[in-house]
Amino acid sequence: MKLFNPKFKRNILTKVDVDFSEALSLAKVLALIAIVLYHFLGDWLVKLNEGLVHLNLVETIMFYASKFGSQGIHVFFLASGFGIAYSELKSRRTGSSFFIRRINRLYPSYLKAVLFSLLLYFVISNLEFTFLEVISNLFLLQNFDSELISSINTNWWFVPTILQMYVAYFLLRDKLLGSNKLKILLLFFMGSLLYKLSIYIAVMQGGLDIKLGGVSPYSSFFLNYFWEFVVGVLLARCISEKALTINLFALLVLFLTGVLVESIGVYITRYEWGGLFNDDLFFVGVCFIFMSFSLMIVGWTKDLKVLLLKFVAALGGVSYEVYLIHHPISRVVSSYLDYHGVFYLVGLFLFYFILIVLIAKLFTYKQYFTTILKE
Repeated sequence: MKLFNPKFKRNILTKVDVDFSEALSLAKVLALIAIVLYHFLGDWLVKLNEGLVHLNLVETIMFYASKFGSQGIHVFFLASGFGIAYSELKSRRTGSSFFIRRINRLYPSYLKAVLFSLLLYFVISNLEFTFLEVISNLFLLQNFDSELISSINTNWWFVPTILQMYVAYFLLRDKLLGSNKLKILLLFFMGSLLYKLSIYIAVMQGGLDIKLGGVSPYSSFFLNYFWEFVVGVLLARCISEKALTINLFALLVLFLTGVLVESIGVYITRYEWGGLFNDDLFFVGVCFIFMSFSLMIVGWTKDLKVLLLKFVAALGGVSYEVYLIHHPISRVVSSYLDYHGVFYLVGLFLFYFILIVLIAKLFTYKQYFTTILKE
């Protein structure tokens, strides 16, 4: 049966586990590209603003539209929850095997990225960091201090946060993989909402001195995003149980709903409290947009699907490494080169993106504990 029936009758997604995983992989790659583009153009925008360079309409739209890419991290949380749960629904791992596998996947590449970035900053930009800044980043402790969290590379906050989620998932996995899906979703969504509300009250009463919506130890704490990870877990359960049916009309509705929710998230950012609560809207918006688009593309034509999946396979294997190293390289590139217009910047981005992918290939992790992790 074809994925989409033009008559919109019985338009079910066949081989759901395979097709959905492919679409999620594509969505993750699209989110990664959006994140990389956001930081690349963001670094250039800072430089241009400092130089008081006047931007024309096209340049203004390009720079500010790229801010959408900052929300791509939500797709990573969703994909992480889905990937772990889908694997564990087939075969659960013991405590030691579970954590060693997670650390083996995350830390070796992270360590290389930290050392690479320190060398890059020192040799090319002559930047130096304190001993405490280096140690905290090496041992994933930067999220516990408001200054250290942005000391070397701000977007590394993701790594300690996702490790916290892994611990929470392991402790709660029997409930997450067995209890009523709707109750679980409501429970963790309300937990995240109450956590954000407590931060907002503390800031309003002067108990916390942080920028709402900015990166801080409080915003990077796993409770702020854990419900997004849980949604991925619940999706994995739906796919495993063959409980998901999708048609073209539903995907179109999903996409338009994502655009609407995304717009609401952008609108409330104008308010002080919006910077804290818009993340939930951005999660729904960006995931609806990327996932509906990816499902449409993956299921549309066989030739396009094959071509895209080759691209996804080539980039998806190093997506984590690309995420880790792209911003330090972007900062160095933007600091040493001059701006020569939109077309110049587009060409430079393509060169830069190829460069970071090639460097990321060198960082690709290896299994250091294969004797422990034998299937």
